[in-house]
Amino acid sequence: MTSEFREISPAAQWLYEQYQHLPPFVQLGGSLTFGDSPMVSLTAFGMEFCPVVKRRARRIRDDSRYGEEIAAREIHVCHSMDVALNFADFFALLRLHRQA
Repeated sequence: MTSEFREISPAAQWLYEQYQHLPPFVQLGGSLTFGDSPMVSLTAFGMEFCPVVKRRARRIRDDSRYGEEIAAREIHVCHSMDVALNFADFFALLRLHRQA
């Protein structure tokens, strides 16, 4: 995040500072997330926002690996999203609450 981001609003400044001082157990790697924003986008904009394929649902084992298929249960798997739209929405919310 750059200084431009920090200047959007007090909330943006606060968020920037939080990501500069993460606890040692947080390992971001090559990605950065702002929580549930992709899920919120799918809810707000619908399935046309994200190309999906239907797959058979599978159980998730205690070790986080996939287990056996669950009979007669399908899930929608999103394989790409418009990340620019997510960030534009996020920045617009930060600007909207500039005075807060």
